[in-house]
Amino acid sequence: MIDIDWIIEKENELTDRAKFDLGDNYHLSIDLLKLLQCIKSFSNKNEMAHIFDAQILKGFHLVILNTIRRHSTEANLILRFTLESTVLFVYSMEFTRESDFGIIKNGFQIIDFDENVKEKAYKNIECKYPEYSKDIQMIKDFINKFYSHSNPISTQYNADMRDGRLNALFFDSYVDNSIREVLLCVNEIMVKILNLYIQLKNDYQDTFHFNEDFEKQFDDIEKRQKKLFRDFSEEDRDKEFWKNSKLMNKIIIKMDSQNS
Repeated sequence: MIDIDWIIEKENELTDRAKFDLGDNYHLSIDLLKLLQCIKSFSNKNEMAHIFDAQILKGFHLVILNTIRRHSTEANLILRFTLESTVLFVYSMEFTRESDFGIIKNGFQIIDFDENVKEKAYKNIECKYPEYSKDIQMIKDFINKFYSHSNPISTQYNADMRDGRLNALFFDSYVDNSIREVLLCVNEIMVKILNLYIQLKNDYQDTFHFNEDFEKQFDDIEKRQKKLFRDFSEEDRDKEFWKNSKLMNKIIIKMDSQNS
């Protein structure tokens, strides 16, 4: 029987076992989550950037947690939300005031905003950082196709047949190797976001400041990610898990070109 106490117990077990079961990709995920806390301060003139930075940081933590706890749909939905926060973070570099977002407050609480801001933010990143815009849209397209709405692919790991009886599975029935491969892709996305942070720091010098040792740490982590991707063999990529869609193949090809 599925109940809340049992879910909490099993999720704690999966989390505790991750460091032993999920290999180097998991350990790199942990280091990347720490490195995402690289911004030590924002300019007082920018009223918005810190909000979206906080959402990005929270989002990637939840993506990793849901991945290792085998909740793939939730991980993908949060990843989409996190990428949208990234687009708005980029927009806030130039449009720094609450008024630029049409924000209406009741005391300290935001109760409304200009819904056209999201469209403006996507046009902004498409114009200023087209490669990042393409990558974000590609990942969102994949998520929208397979995880935003119920479908046979995303639900196939939530049930199985045993002794002629259908069983509902609260935890996705992926094997550990598949989780490692998902972490590989999420890590690549986090590396991409950190590269975008560096680009933004170069373009908007005084908007935020990195921790002093950020660049060295990032260089080391980027090298680790490239090695892990090289170790991801062609045989692994032929597994059924990766044959969901042409979009996933595009993601892998994109990672190939960046890590060669």
